[in-house]
Amino acid sequence: MNKKFITAVTSIAVPLVFILGLYTLNPIIGFIKLNTEHSKLTLAIIGVILAILVNYVFYNSTKQNLIPNKSTLKKTSAGLVVGVSITLILLGVLLTFSELKVELNTQKNYSEALMWCLIFFPLAYMEEVIFRGTAFIKLKNTVGIRSAQLIFALLFAFYHDPTGSTFGTQLLGPGFWALIYGWAAIKSGGIAFPTGIHAGANIAQALLGMKEDVFSIWNFYYDDNITQKLQNKTEFIGLIIQLCILATGIVLTEQIHKGNKQKT
Repeated sequence: MNKKFITAVTSIAVPLVFILGLYTLNPIIGFIKLNTEHSKLTLAIIGVILAILVNYVFYNSTKQNLIPNKSTLKKTSAGLVVGVSITLILLGVLLTFSELKVELNTQKNYSEALMWCLIFFPLAYMEEVIFRGTAFIKLKNTVGIRSAQLIFALLFAFYHDPTGSTFGTQLLGPGFWALIYGWAAIKSGGIAFPTGIHAGANIAQALLGMKEDVFSIWNFYYDDNITQKLQNKTEFIGLIIQLCILATGIVLTEQIHKGNKQKT
């Protein structure tokens, strides 16, 4: 059998096996959510262990993802700044062109909310190990950057909703962001930079009430009563923003593709 075909199939199998592993552990995950005080942290640890285990089973190596070097902290920090900055710019556009406003939640324990946001680092790391780690790089080297980005963007969207009931919504969100993370992984030569971007984007969204309430310090609101017209306008602006993320991801991917062609 063709070696490239085997490499490609193996690469695609990595996230699928990870998703299957999470699905198999679903009864345990459900029990932890209901019976563990710090369930989010426990689930994050389980997810990281599963991601490392799946990566090890397929590639018999964890060095690329587990052993930090002198640039790991620098790249992760740079990614964090980039992720937060991009998200704040996009939310700024949303606030500028819609009737949405943002207010400080004065009833919140800010230090506790900020502390809980640290959970997004192991969660981002877990996902980057699987979706931008060895499997992604090997697929990129086998079928090219364009195909690898497309395949793993679809897999990343599917991972966020394996039932398929909201696949289109997940494609507009995580699926499009996957192109940015993939570009960051290739450009930086590892997962530290995309992990930082990933965590930063999630932290900024969480602090602004776009995740669970435990993280939020600010909340969005409308001055007037919420009407269907207001909601439609906000959703349309949100769609335009997501399409801008897609366009950016495509442009960055094409830059790498053209650069690789010039080298050869």
